[in-house]
Order: sequence, then C-alpha cells, then structure tokens
Amino acid sequence: MISEKALENLLQQQKIKIDALLISLEAEERALKRLWDEVGSSPETLSNYLDEKENFSEEQWEELQKQKTALLTKLEKNLSFIRNPVQAKKSFEDLNVKAHWLFVR
Repeated sequence: MISEKALENLLQQQKIKIDALLISLEAEERALKRLWDEVGSSPETLSNYLDEKENFSEEQWEELQKQKTALLTKLEKNLSFIRNPVQAKKSFEDLNVKAHWLFVR
C-alpha cells in the first residue's frame, strides 16, 4: 500500500516533470514565434485559410477534413490518459483505509 509520504514524493516528482514540460513548451513557443515572424504570417491567418472551403479542391477539402477529424480524435484520446495527481491523492484519502488494513482492489 502506498503511504502518504510516498504519495507526496510521487506528487513532487510529477510537479518536477510538469515544470520541465512547461519549460520545454515555452522554448517551443519561442521557436514557433520566430518561425511565424520569418514567414511573415500568423497562426490565425493560416487557420482562417484552412477554414475556407473555396481555397481547396473537393478532394483536398475532404482529405483535410479527414485529417482534422483524425487529429482531434487522437488528441481527445491522449488527453483522456492524463492523470491528475491531486485527484489521485483525494481518491486515496477518500478510500478511508486504516493503516493496519490490507487494501486489495
């Protein structure tokens, strides 16, 4: 069974990983901003272009919509696997398992 101290250590490790991910995300955002500046465009302009059907042939538009749907499905699936450490801690506390009990799922 996981003790409260072990759970706190796990939570701290997750916070460290999240901080590292945030740092890498900020670096990626800066690199992307430099790229948009070099191209002389913006994400909004590209998004507006991609949302207009008349910019594409019928086949291209259908393929674009398929790719968009596949990407959104993959994103939703990946987001569903992200664990919330605060919620996990609360769930553990809600189990109300005494220290002398042997918890078996």
